[in-house]
Amino acid sequence: MPSVMTHSLVGAVVSKLVTTRSVPKRFWVLSIVLPSFPDIDVIGMAFGVAGEDLFGHRGITHSLFFAVVVGVSVVALFFRKSNLTARMTFLLVLYFVFLTASHGVLDAFNDSRLGVAFFAPFENTRYFFPFNPIVPSSILLFEESSFGVGLMFEKLFVLLRSEILWIWIPLFALLVGKFVLPRFIHRSRS
Repeated sequence: MPSVMTHSLVGAVVSKLVTTRSVPKRFWVLSIVLPSFPDIDVIGMAFGVAGEDLFGHRGITHSLFFAVVVGVSVVALFFRKSNLTARMTFLLVLYFVFLTASHGVLDAFNDSRLGVAFFAPFENTRYFFPFNPIVPSSILLFEESSFGVGLMFEKLFVLLRSEILWIWIPLFALLVGKFVLPRFIHRSRS
């Protein structure tokens, strides 16, 4: 699983890519919080919920079903008084579903112990993608070893290098594609 910081970065970048006009602050806050929200399932560990269980880590809260429930609920709770058209409401729901679902998608790109239950609650099978380039952030917390400061920084470096290479750089490229490239093309035509 990528770090909370990287999941939130996805929301921040995607929000900049899809907005063309002024939007309320709650849109920005939700865009940053929702990509990390599926990790709320770690609370279950404190109560003895096994990772492989439906409510375990990477279970139902990482599913597409959960993403839809969150997307609909967020729009109903936070945008009910916004006088949105049916089309805008649908697009906003779709946007928040996408952001929430992005968490499970990114988690499936690493080779952590548990895959992602994309189809929970209907099926609890855990999935990984065939290509797993992202180092799981759990290496900082759950691998058994002596946690000296040097080892901690070494693991943090490995994690950040992986996230920068496979997530941050592509996100930055999307921002450049949206904001810098059109200006550069416009100037070259002038």
